[in-house]
Amino acid sequence: MNASDTYLHKILQKYNARDLAYYSNEISTLKFRLEDWGSKCEPKIIDSGSRAKGTAISIASDVDYLVSLGNETNGSLKDIYESFHTCLSSYYSTTRKQNVSIKININGLEVDITPARRQEGHTNYHSIYNSKLDTWTQ
Repeated sequence: MNASDTYLHKILQKYNARDLAYYSNEISTLKFRLEDWGSKCEPKIIDSGSRAKGTAISIASDVDYLVSLGNETNGSLKDIYESFHTCLSSYYSTTRKQNVSIKININGLEVDITPARRQEGHTNYHSIYNSKLDTWTQ
């Protein structure tokens, strides 16, 4: 391996996203809790963000999930967002409301989770609550 290859290898190692295998039990528990919370609303837990796109790096490698609920889910998007925050707060001591998501910390792993309602007639389009503007967005 020449000097250029060694340098490139060091840079790639430095910015390589954290391996989530260490957190597999915690992530499984989280997904179970998310599915339980939305059990009456056809929930689907979808990987989103930089990990889903394959662009995660070590200096900003949180995990992002979208909790996709059926389009017939009752309540306003704000009610869903607040209920979701209440649920997560009952399990995790470090929850923080953000613009459209709730951030939790699981043993040093930051996880952003966004509750969303599928739009009628679509499987990929969702409505989400924007807490800063107190309205919804797609």
